[in-house]
Amino acid sequence: MKRRFLKSYGRLAYSYSEVMTPASVEELKALLLKASSEKRKVTFRAGGSSFDTQALNHDLVISLEKLNKIIDIDTKKKQITVEAGTRWEDILLQLRPKGLTPFVVVTTAEATAGGTLSGNCLSRSSPTVGKEGKHIARFKLLKPNGELIECTRRKNAKLFRAVIGGFGYLGVVTEITYDLLDVGPRTQMQTVANKFESFDDLLAALTHYTKEPQDWNAIYSVAFFSGKKNKGFVFRSKYTDETKLRRIFIHRPKNLFRIPVEFLIQSTALNTLFYNLTFKFFIKENDAYVDELSGYTFFMDGNRRAKKVAAFFGIDLTALQQTYVVPEAGVRDFLHRAANLLRRNRLTPNLFDVLFVPEDDILMSSNNGLAGFAVSLAFENVSKRKGAKLDYILKALNDVCHQMGGRVYLVKNVRATPEQITAMYGENLQAFQTLKRELDPDNILRNEFFDRLFTACPASPDGPPA
Repeated sequence: MKRRFLKSYGRLAYSYSEVMTPASVEELKALLLKASSEKRKVTFRAGGSSFDTQALNHDLVISLEKLNKIIDIDTKKKQITVEAGTRWEDILLQLRPKGLTPFVVVTTAEATAGGTLSGNCLSRSSPTVGKEGKHIARFKLLKPNGELIECTRRKNAKLFRAVIGGFGYLGVVTEITYDLLDVGPRTQMQTVANKFESFDDLLAALTHYTKEPQDWNAIYSVAFFSGKKNKGFVFRSKYTDETKLRRIFIHRPKNLFRIPVEFLIQSTALNTLFYNLTFKFFIKENDAYVDELSGYTFFMDGNRRAKKVAAFFGIDLTALQQTYVVPEAGVRDFLHRAANLLRRNRLTPNLFDVLFVPEDDILMSSNNGLAGFAVSLAFENVSKRKGAKLDYILKALNDVCHQMGGRVYLVKNVRATPEQITAMYGENLQAFQTLKRELDPDNILRNEFFDRLFTACPASPDGPPA
């Protein structure tokens, strides 16, 4: 029995797991059937980019890292078909010479297609194109009983909407076809920044640019504490054929200075100083910056590299990020209440990340029938004491978010009670539980994340919505 010590991306959760790595769908099927017969608890994993325990399990973890083939690129249909363990960096590199790119890509190169499908992930382009699930044309699902089926929006449609964003609790996706964006020769990214000294002004500009995007492909914002003020940037980015680079430091993940900077901003004081210096000196109002596409897209790889260096020396660079999707009418009040609660408890987030996300129809999506602003609170260097305070604060903000008609985004950390998740996801969670009983009657596809958050809600007798 091969066991490995696995950690979450944020280095706050871990498991000591038996890890199996199938090299084919047939091997995967055999593992799944064997696990079912032995009543094991099974979790799927590949890139290991989950902040919480979504990809951890103290029993059996099946890694999909060897199922990493790019099966087909159809330039006429503008589609790519990949195996679930294919890394997004490899997808981006293969598409770039063909003038094609994914609509939605997360910010770390080692994330995999199957992993981000299972979370229905968002990105900085989501304000204009929605979440990842909107651009999935089809996928193949291996059910716990060994049956392999195809799902599209017309074929097995209920499963299509439930497996996307379903965290692998209904079965394992083996192959995915994505629709692609035609960018032609525009394979760099141009970014313009605007600076603001209050949440109100930042949100006003962010809302305006989101509702009138013009030719911008991505619209997003970053805010931070500056003494008693709340400062921030609104960024707009678009594909460009400009070849002369004028790069933003954060979009240079392989820069030699990036790792020491990542170490320094573990300190709250130095992180605040870094943002204030950037605000005052390094980012110019309305100036155009041009970045290489891969560096722009996978800018968080500087953080990942720093974590690996630290781990080599036995140090964990811990992080906690929780995201709330809040309706437009409540987002201003939510930000102020979050900031006030954090300041009262003497906690400073490394950043606030705010962007708009359109509504969708994915069953367990935070945006199912809900258009709203995704507000992320990010913290580094999370000690036990700091983590305990954050647990209290983030759960309190869950109630604020729910009162405003919002939901916690389930892809990052989820500091929440099962009752809070049930209140937010309601009938959708019931429908998901019903599908799970049908597809996984032995309940083998589960882990701590599922048991902690998804079990307070009984299955719906009516099944999932059509």
